[in-house]
Amino acid sequence: MAESTNTPNHRPMALTAGDIGSLADRLAARGASLIFQGSPEVARDMATASRTIRRLVKMLESINMISNVESVHLID
Repeated sequence: MAESTNTPNHRPMALTAGDIGSLADRLAARGASLIFQGSPEVARDMATASRTIRRLVKMLESINMISNVESVHLID
């Protein structure tokens, strides 16, 4: 059997607070989608991830760490 040659991508990824909010919206929509009707744990995970991301963004915004015009650099 061949070994997997997947290597992690460690390039920084820049997102604004708006980009992160859009990601949270997409996760919430996918969590509510009928696509995962047969996998309720996946739907719950997506909904939880969405709420967690939104809460983290609000916390960062409240301490003026990020805004809609500044980018947040993440490691992919």
